[in-house]
Amino acid sequence: MLHDKIELLFVLAMTVVGISHVAQARLWTESLRRLLEHEHGAIVIALYSLPVGAIFALGGRGFVLHAGALVTVYGWLLVIKSAIYLWNPGVARRFADKDRLTESRCRLAGCVMLVLGVVVALGRIMTEQG
Repeated sequence: MLHDKIELLFVLAMTVVGISHVAQARLWTESLRRLLEHEHGAIVIALYSLPVGAIFALGGRGFVLHAGALVTVYGWLLVIKSAIYLWNPGVARRFADKDRLTESRCRLAGCVMLVLGVVVALGRIMTEQG
């Protein structure tokens, strides 16, 4: 089914990007800060986040009692974030300051991504075995 493929994409993306955020926190922090300082940076982020969020939101299992529901929730959160950035790009620029966009927060975000990926992966394994 489609939601199975979407969950695998989610696990892959969360694992790769999560590890990257943890291992390359300084690079991510500097890149995001520079991007968000630019007048159109929020729009660039939204243009990448919106399609990914829509794929996860619309291709996930929906709001069911299953670990795969995290894919749907995460997808809708990306869609909402993208809409906010597109409607009011100045909101994103507030995160560019050095007090908010830190390496430790970037590492934390990476760890959260890894946990989400592992939870969805374990949910898939348990469903296939059950």
